[in-house]
Amino acid sequence: MTFFIEICFDEERWKYLRFLLRSYVEFKKRIKWCPTPDCNDAVEFVGGSYDVSCNCKHNFSLNRLSTRYRYYIKKDAKALQFIQEITKNADSVQEKVLAQILTQNAHTELLRRYKLGGATDRDTFKSKIPMITYEDLQPDILRIANGDRSPILSSHPISEFLT
Repeated sequence: MTFFIEICFDEERWKYLRFLLRSYVEFKKRIKWCPTPDCNDAVEFVGGSYDVSCNCKHNFSLNRLSTRYRYYIKKDAKALQFIQEITKNADSVQEKVLAQILTQNAHTELLRRYKLGGATDRDTFKSKIPMITYEDLQPDILRIANGDRSPILSSHPISEFLT
């Protein structure tokens, strides 16, 4: 590491040293960055006191910072739990979503064209529906773009295309 710092340019050296300092502070439990917006100082909590004063004259408490972070952790816990559930059981979630899409769109021209017959399972879908390209769907897309409101690709009318 010393060798790297000696041979790199001044600007790169300072970026690297700032990175090392940030990593060190974030790793240490008893050292925290001052929460004042324009302050770049870190403060070490020594002894039993959690109330400290930064060089910028801002006073703060580790307990209050911890409470603030706990609020965000609680607030985001539901979203994190949802993400964990769908990633843990991705295969079953995909099957469920496919079944919902196929059920909702069973009467569309596209699914009737391939004679899906109301099936909602993955194996039937894979065996009856080929890989479809944009060119395959272009006539249907043009019909929709020209105002055709019939259930061509979706059971719900498509009113706009987002690009």
